[in-house]
Amino acid sequence: MLDAVRRVELRAARRIPRPRDPVLQRIVGAVEGAVRGRATPEERAWIRRIEALRRRLLASERRVALPDFGPGHSSVSDREPWSGYSPSRTVAEQCAGSKSPFGARVLFRLVREFGPARCLELGANLGISAAYQSAALRLNGAGALTTVEGAPELARLARENLSSLGLEAQVLEGRFGDVLPAVLAAPEPLDYVFIDGHHDGPATVAYFDRIHPSLARGALVVFDDVEWSSGMARAWEEIRGDPRVRVSVGLGAMGIAWVDGADGPRVRADVPLHI
Repeated sequence: MLDAVRRVELRAARRIPRPRDPVLQRIVGAVEGAVRGRATPEERAWIRRIEALRRRLLASERRVALPDFGPGHSSVSDREPWSGYSPSRTVAEQCAGSKSPFGARVLFRLVREFGPARCLELGANLGISAAYQSAALRLNGAGALTTVEGAPELARLARENLSSLGLEAQVLEGRFGDVLPAVLAAPEPLDYVFIDGHHDGPATVAYFDRIHPSLARGALVVFDDVEWSSGMARAWEEIRGDPRVRVSVGLGAMGIAWVDGADGPRVRADVPLHI
């Protein structure tokens, strides 16, 4: 019998639009694939392995110390102060804030569909979403992921968790604003970015502006927790109204932007999902 979340997902599938725009078709197709649970045997094997890791983490009472970086318990920009350490949390408590299985499958399907070569994630946490994206790259046969985490203990655990799965991703430790200059200085453009940390509206817009010059034409930028606060909601509306964004898809808590740089009709779609 289907659980409540799965029933919500399948009902949402019936509301997914059938767009004519080819890029929107690809994004919506990836989302629908996640909603309907479409996967090859190889994809299902990776999903099972990652979800087994999630279950182990959710059962762990190991404690980790977390720096207090401000909104969203993640890394602040270089313009904000380091405010010290907060009380420790268990790994289980920290894992509860990881991307949900459904949301992680959306990321997985997007990477599988668009086949990016160079990928960046801001906010590694324990590495669950990085594992999904890295597994998709492995199945694609090409591409590399760099993920950034401000909390030293979380960065170390993310490396351990990815290694335990046999996945390769570069886990950089530090505040986003401190780490980004070196990442963006690389000559290769970014094809895919997942921004999942420092849930502050102006900071989110600032990250997009900062990253944009390093994006490839046709890059995909995914924003998490765009409903986290009124400020984040305003930031998402500002980003999807930006002339540099030709296609945008709102999935409730997650926003997807396709950055083209060429003239063309701007397209937006909204599919409220339980992510």
